[in-house]
Amino acid sequence: MAALEPAIDLYGAPKAWASQAGLYRLLLGDLPPDLLAEGMVAAMRRCVFFPKPAEIRAAVTEELAHRQHVCRRLAAALGQCRHRDGRDAVEGRQG
Repeated sequence: MAALEPAIDLYGAPKAWASQAGLYRLLLGDLPPDLLAEGMVAAMRRCVFFPKPAEIRAAVTEELAHRQHVCRRLAAALGQCRHRDGRDAVEGRQG
């Protein structure tokens, strides 16, 4: 994850980075790249040591929730734009 590289440059890689890197990918992999980078910078401003995934996520939790809410609303709205036969009500395409 490229967003973690500045922290590795600043703090050095954690001692068990070879085994921890996969956990970071697992725990942060759902974040869009821009939010991951924003969370990383915010965590680096506050943390004395290499930031943990929870510290990185904390800075972007509200924005991530907002984006997820918008996506759910868009999906619901798009679902309402279909005819009963599956055609797109706006463009007439088959869905």
